[in-house]
Amino acid sequence: MKQLIFICMACILSIGYAQIDQAEYFIDSDPGVTLGTPITINTPGLDINESFTVDTGPLSNGIHTLFVRTRDVNGVWSLYYKHTFLVHDFVDTTPATEIVAAEYFVDADPGTDGGTDILPITSGFDVTESLAISTAAISDGIHKLHVRVKDSDDRWSLYYEFNFLVHTFTPPVSVQINKAEYFFDTDPGTNLGTPIAITPGFDIDETVQLPTGGLAEGLHYLHLRTRDENGVWSLYEVFEFLVEEALGTDDVLLLQIKVYPTVTSDYVTIDSEVTQIEKITLYDIHGRVISTMLNPERRPIQQVDVRFLSNGTYIMHVQTEDKVLTKKIIKN
Repeated sequence: MKQLIFICMACILSIGYAQIDQAEYFIDSDPGVTLGTPITINTPGLDINESFTVDTGPLSNGIHTLFVRTRDVNGVWSLYYKHTFLVHDFVDTTPATEIVAAEYFVDADPGTDGGTDILPITSGFDVTESLAISTAAISDGIHKLHVRVKDSDDRWSLYYEFNFLVHTFTPPVSVQINKAEYFFDTDPGTNLGTPIAITPGFDIDETVQLPTGGLAEGLHYLHLRTRDENGVWSLYEVFEFLVEEALGTDDVLLLQIKVYPTVTSDYVTIDSEVTQIEKITLYDIHGRVISTMLNPERRPIQQVDVRFLSNGTYIMHVQTEDKVLTKKIIKN
């Protein structure tokens, strides 16, 4: 018996959203509403999803059209849904044959047996092969690769096709750096920074002294960038630094005390090989004492833990026998 199994999904939209309660189908010619073959609706609703089987035994071989329509509880029929199908008494008596050859071509089809052979091929009912295709003779751009196979009866398959891109990559030519500049905080634009004297080369290593006399006390940012012989500027590199008030003549002795780093997230180290440190006091920016560390043993190196502090600016007093060194500390 020849049968067509069909899944019907239908929906009727009308004033009041009436439910679908009836459906029918017919083949080729419309016999009129209610005169088609009924379709069982298990659960009426605003939309339905039903499977049903159509007996195609009485139909002649060839193309036919199946029509399906539904009705709501108000007796209003929908327009029909149309589906085309083929009736054919087909019995495949052809024995299966193995794949014995394969070929490929790019873009234009040269005809069967005119493509490039894919070798080697292990004969079988299905084959899996890897191949490398030279693109040296193919122009840059998008192309189509086609692959097809041939069976032992000398019958070629349809081809499989997919797109690929050919692009000739030219490595960039190295050019020398011939200019460098720096600026503080705000970018004035390329070529508008302060020039740095350099020896041109593919990489440069220069030591320069940068004046900070015009900068206000506090945290600043140094930016460095370079330019090559083609006039192309690099991105800049940023360095953070702190400007502090210069020490007076009476404070020369305190230069022997090193406090580092002044911008930190964990510890500040106080290093004094000559001057003895008696006490270290940490203040917030409002002058309130945050912590005090005594040094009765006069140890030359001390570490101050600032991990407990909130991010911000603090003042550190390092007291010796007769002087006090003041340092600004930034916790980040």
